[in-house]
Amino acid sequence: MAAKRRVVVSGSAGVIGRRVCAALVESTEADVVGLDRDEPLWVVPGVDDKQVDLVRADVDALFEGADVVVHLASALRADALDPAEGVEDQLLVHRVLDAVDRSGVGQLVMMSSAMVYGAWADNPVPLTEDAPIRPNPDFAWAVHKTELERMATT
Repeated sequence: MAAKRRVVVSGSAGVIGRRVCAALVESTEADVVGLDRDEPLWVVPGVDDKQVDLVRADVDALFEGADVVVHLASALRADALDPAEGVEDQLLVHRVLDAVDRSGVGQLVMMSSAMVYGAWADNPVPLTEDAPIRPNPDFAWAVHKTELERMATT
């Protein structure tokens, strides 16, 4: 029998994180580890939840043995971008990307937003990932998410 895959989900305590963890437990033969600085909104049986602050924690140790990291954690809300939160969010992404590299994680899934494509009249319909990334410059949150995508793809 093959060993179970280990999937680590950052940002696992919120609504999206809880649903992703539940879907992973239901649809895979994986061991699921949830990481978040907050306590989970509800318990998902089969998820090993750990309350940690990824900006300060030993991320390498948390990712050790992981086959997949699903990075959902963010310090930002779409309705307000505090420059300090943006810096912390970039630090978090740097730490996650570096730890993924050092830990030998085979796959990284990172949450983004369709807002990185901007609200432009000439956007293709349907909008796909092949569309140019060009956020509206006056929407700081979308510009920030675009920078995080750039960091993840370089």
